[in-house]
Amino acid sequence: MKKDKRVEIIEKAIEMFAEKGFHATTVQEIATALNISKGGFYTYFPSKDELIIEIFDYYSEKMRSGMQQVSEDLCPKERMEKQLKVQLENYMAHKPFMQMHFREQNASIIKGIQLFIRKNFFEMSKWYENHFLQIYGVEIKPYLADIITICEGMKQSFIRAFMFNEEPVDLENFAPYLMERFDDVITGIQQTKRAPIIDKQVMDRKLKPWTEKEVIEEEVKELLNNMKDLIDQELIAEDLRNDYFQVLDFIAQEIKKEQPQKMLIQGMLANLREIKRIEKERERIAKVLNVQLL
Repeated sequence: MKKDKRVEIIEKAIEMFAEKGFHATTVQEIATALNISKGGFYTYFPSKDELIIEIFDYYSEKMRSGMQQVSEDLCPKERMEKQLKVQLENYMAHKPFMQMHFREQNASIIKGIQLFIRKNFFEMSKWYENHFLQIYGVEIKPYLADIITICEGMKQSFIRAFMFNEEPVDLENFAPYLMERFDDVITGIQQTKRAPIIDKQVMDRKLKPWTEKEVIEEEVKELLNNMKDLIDQELIAEDLRNDYFQVLDFIAQEIKKEQPQKMLIQGMLANLREIKRIEKERERIAKVLNVQLL
């Protein structure tokens, strides 16, 4: 299947940002490298800031997909260890880009990335919580916020160190090593029985819920991704498939705006009515966005 143009732009931008830096790389340079016009770039991404947000989403989705592929038949501790290894592999596989991110720290000043970081930490917090409760039991519940903060901070510190270390990293041994350190942290906290520093409920409230608009965006984004997968299974001409993908991308970009144009979304959804297998998702998007289907 021909690669989605948005993915082509994302992957080329990753390569160029890694080599030259986010701030130093212009939209025109990205467009030229892809043999498209600057206007063509803006068809897919309203700005370079929007592009960097999409890149982080792209990385996050690849990591999430890899973690989901780890067998559920494993015991909780072994499954956590293997999913941890997937996370570390994902960081190391994109080392040049991550080096650029750590050097420039551009993400922190972009509103969309701030939201992404908040959501990502919330998801990671839930990942830790689910695994630690299965492994260590409910008695650690009062200390979960402290445990998660310490363990995630430890992991991120190692990752940052690896980004600027030219020596190869033995991920096969590092994942179990980190799991042992997590065990040390939890065992130590249980033994000292000091009062917890961070309240888990307070931490969760600061991270979630997001605004109503953000909740809607997340649901529609998931529905659009499902629709893309279903369209990919359709026996249709490649050009028509790509046209449908562009419709989905247009809707994805429109819902990010402060005031999405409902008439435009209504028209885009109408363009998808011929594909019966996505009708459920199409109807749900219309309901969530309060748009009448044509």
